[in-house]
Amino acid sequence: MWVWIKRIVLWSVVLFLVWNVWILGHVLWWRDHNPDGFTCWMTGAGVKPGVSHGVTDELGQKAIQDIHPLYDLNATILHLLGLDHQKLTFEHNGVQRRLTNVEGNIIRAVLA
Repeated sequence: MWVWIKRIVLWSVVLFLVWNVWILGHVLWWRDHNPDGFTCWMTGAGVKPGVSHGVTDELGQKAIQDIHPLYDLNATILHLLGLDHQKLTFEHNGVQRRLTNVEGNIIRAVLA
């Protein structure tokens, strides 16, 4: 008898780091991760194969189509693992909180 386990593979990377150089009395060198667009891919556990969702600009720095906050990605991953993101909570400073805050929505376009 085979036992099947839900598996998901998620790969995510920050492709661009934003460099700013301020000269006139401000920060000389500053580096930050790009908060306006990032790339990730998922496979397995009910992810629709061969789907590309969302578009960035020509440089890959800013999302311009099908924009989702990180909460949506978290809600989708939890859904694929069989967990209800609205019921999964943890206690922090005496308050029950959710990983997806109050904003997370499942990205249905990437589900099989």
